[in-house]
Amino acid sequence: MNICMTPFAERQYRPDFGGTCLKPEWVQDMIQRAESATDIRPGYADFNKIIVLDNRDQRYPLRLRVIPRAAAIAQSATFHTAYEARRPEELPVLAEWVTGVNGDVAPYVHLIVYSRAQLELEDEPVTADWGIVSINAGAAAAAEPMRPITMMRNALGVAFGGSGHDIDEAAYRASAAYWTEHIMIREP
Repeated sequence: MNICMTPFAERQYRPDFGGTCLKPEWVQDMIQRAESATDIRPGYADFNKIIVLDNRDQRYPLRLRVIPRAAAIAQSATFHTAYEARRPEELPVLAEWVTGVNGDVAPYVHLIVYSRAQLELEDEPVTADWGIVSINAGAAAAAEPMRPITMMRNALGVAFGGSGHDIDEAAYRASAAYWTEHIMIREP
């Protein structure tokens, strides 16, 4: 599997990124491991896959970025909301997160990849067959469900930062149930 990092995902190199922050040398190692990975799962559409890397040896010091809401409350986390866009051309959508808590080191890493053809549609061309759009710390081999607002953004289409993929009602309802009980962690 021929993989590269997309310019969109390179925002994860910035120390002020709200999700899983990365170092280029970790990503190069992840890409080498991913090119011969055996745990590759289908994503939400034909053009999307999730490559699962085992991190139980704590090879990458990535912290979990999801916590049950009840645990966040018990740990006196501060809850936040804001309308945010990932890029200037996107419509801002409602985001929510907590600060004041830290996740454990993630036992798994999920590389979310899109096909070259899809990335060309999204004006994010790559030279590899697959481009990484996100790298996430994972509590389990199975990735957390995509957030409902991300599903809605995807349904809006490429012009608004989405993929143009219609909402799957069952997946949306499962996501809403999961994210009603969980919330993202950001460092302050």
